[in-house]
Amino acid sequence: MGDINFYLKEPKSTKKSLIVLQFKYMGRGRLVHSFGESIEPSNWNFEKQRVKKTNQTTKDGQYKLNELLDHLAAVLEAAYNAEKIKGFPSEQVLKKYLINARATKEKDPSAPTLYSVIERLISRDIGNAISDRTISNYKGGLKHLKKFEDECNYKVDFETITLDFHYKYTNFLEKKIGLIPNTIRKEVKLVKLFMGEAVDLGFTKNFEFKNKKFTFKGEDRESVYLTDMEIMRLYKHNFKTQRHQEVRDLFIIACCSGLRFSDFSNIEDYNIIKSSDGRMIQLRTKKTKDKLIIPCHPMTVEILERYPKGLPIQRTVQDFNKAIKEACKICGLDQKGRIVDNPEKELCELVSTHTGRRSFATNNYKRGISIVLIMKMTGHKSEKSFFGYIKINKEEAAVQFREENKVNWDEISKEINAEKLELEAD
Repeated sequence: MGDINFYLKEPKSTKKSLIVLQFKYMGRGRLVHSFGESIEPSNWNFEKQRVKKTNQTTKDGQYKLNELLDHLAAVLEAAYNAEKIKGFPSEQVLKKYLINARATKEKDPSAPTLYSVIERLISRDIGNAISDRTISNYKGGLKHLKKFEDECNYKVDFETITLDFHYKYTNFLEKKIGLIPNTIRKEVKLVKLFMGEAVDLGFTKNFEFKNKKFTFKGEDRESVYLTDMEIMRLYKHNFKTQRHQEVRDLFIIACCSGLRFSDFSNIEDYNIIKSSDGRMIQLRTKKTKDKLIIPCHPMTVEILERYPKGLPIQRTVQDFNKAIKEACKICGLDQKGRIVDNPEKELCELVSTHTGRRSFATNNYKRGISIVLIMKMTGHKSEKSFFGYIKINKEEAAVQFREENKVNWDEISKEINAEKLELEAD
């Protein structure tokens, strides 16, 4: 057997250089074959004659580059052994083996791809997607990946999800699609979720998506909550329209239970259970399928009694949000300055279905209720995600900090004043 070597055509180039296969055999045979793949010299191990980055793929993204080199070497060796029995193998004959090997080394059409994994997630064939909203997010992620592939000419599959892909993809989402940072962060999380599922299924061993740089920093978006006094003001207002009253009642339930719109808008009679300690809301959440048991607030009890035939049916989140903003405006929840970025915006304009959930978490936190207990009611799995719902603004935090330090500060002030009196006396 002769010597099979791979080398770069331009090893000192600052740009990509063509990879060349050279085979010397029987003292006089010399085959030189290039197969259309290039690499940066800095990414080439000259001693091992292989690519340094083991996850580097061919330019079409169908397979790893080092695997292609190994495959071509194996094909050439087998071809040489087969042909030398007939006599001296010509370079042209051996080259045909290599060309055919490259042409036939195509992926099995039925083999899994990143897109097929996403399609299975969307169809709920795999994974833990249990809400229509989650499925909608998956569809959006798939759409963006395909658009990126088409417009940027970047093959998207298991082995091409690299840090380089991450930089190109996030730049595409920001510059070409015009997504805001928080949405881009969600899209990156989707890619990581898709790849995580592929790894779990054994379809890939590419773990570059776990790189600490494979993330995108979003922006802290300001949002509001309603204080206990504001909730009571909304609750006691006598609305002239049935629509505003119904939306108000359901929103109050959200403020008193911490439930999402998909849950508080679908409470049925069987979700209300009676115990020796009073009524409880018991349900399995639409989004996460968590089982929650939440004691009914006195306002919730009164609202339930208003609707003996069942709570009013809601059409869409959009309709609900429009109506609750109107209801808050009508009852005078129009304070300005609740958010720093847009101080002229009125409170009623900032209220939405999720404000109820934030209000529940924030008000109970301010009362000193155990975080563990509140999380049992809201269904949060981690304190990090829970604290994303705590919306105490900087002024409230300053006031609370001052109050909690009042006794200590009063003692210090007394000592300072006493010291001043001593100095004056001297």
